[in-house]
Amino acid sequence: MYDLHHLCPAIRKFCEDLDLKIIRPLNRLSGGVAFEYLSGDAAFEIDEDEKRMLLNLNAIEMIFANILELDSLANYTETVALSERLVELYVLHELIHVSQNLYRFSDVQALKRLASHDRLGELDLLADHDAARFVAAVMMARSQASGRNGFLNHLLTSLVAMNTVAPTTFGAPPDKPHKQRRFLGSAISTAFLDEAGCDFAAFEQQFFPLDTPIYPYFGRQSGEVLLFDARGGGLVVEPFQVKARVVEELHDLVAVAHFPKVLAKARLIVRRVMQGELTSLRRSASTA
Repeated sequence: MYDLHHLCPAIRKFCEDLDLKIIRPLNRLSGGVAFEYLSGDAAFEIDEDEKRMLLNLNAIEMIFANILELDSLANYTETVALSERLVELYVLHELIHVSQNLYRFSDVQALKRLASHDRLGELDLLADHDAARFVAAVMMARSQASGRNGFLNHLLTSLVAMNTVAPTTFGAPPDKPHKQRRFLGSAISTAFLDEAGCDFAAFEQQFFPLDTPIYPYFGRQSGEVLLFDARGGGLVVEPFQVKARVVEELHDLVAVAHFPKVLAKARLIVRRVMQGELTSLRRSASTA
């Protein structure tokens, strides 16, 4: 997929967990990665005999079909670029699931049955976000660029690309709240990056690192909002409140996979954090 031996040193400057989440799974898969039509709903299977990951071509075809439905792409070049980016993100997402030891469909069902659907939602969001981080780091490595601002700009671009198509492809219906939280969390992370503008350093100094994967919980009637670090780091800011109407509209929009409007509503939540007097719990803890 990439010339990892050439790019690894530069990628590690931005993603210290590259070896754990990408290199180790690839080392287990000495037969590489291939695309095949798979039966059932599994995104991929592991061919234990061949030590190979088989990614479901049905999912790739759905991604391409949804790309072709977009009105925002100006020409063929933009369509190809977005297609390539989304295939990269999809492959990395599934490789990260291998690093999570979630590579059997039966294991996923056990997780939902014995732990919770939200635990699966958190792991899916984390795989989404890590895939976007790794693609951003690859972009930096390919251009031989350095600096956190460039990395965060590439992360923003990757998250926008992912969120433009992923909710439509994989769905976030009202009866699957963990899937809604997955895509809403990704939209909120995107909105934080977008609202921070070019002043990423000032935001991170006051609040939290902008490459933090956020898993949200909402009070549909009260408008209460909790934003968790999906890596298990607790709340990224203290609990706060927005208009209940905003929360309701946000869930309605993600159910129909309208990302531009979801992002617009997510910005209202982000502005409540940035313009208010909320305390970053991580910063408070680190300076206590």
